[in-house]
Amino acid sequence: MTNDVDTLATALYATTDDMLKEHPDLAPWRRSALRPKGTPCRLPPATLGLS
Repeated sequence: MTNDVDTLATALYATTDDMLKEHPDLAPWRRSALRPKGTPCRLPPATLGLS
């Protein structure tokens, strides 16, 4: 067994990835896409560099 941190991180990632593929219900819920709260037309002119 190696004490290399990169090897440990890779093994942890691979194990977690395999587990979540087998049990997707264990994964935390995330939004599928982030949407901006405003459109550029609603932003003040200083934000757009038009001051």
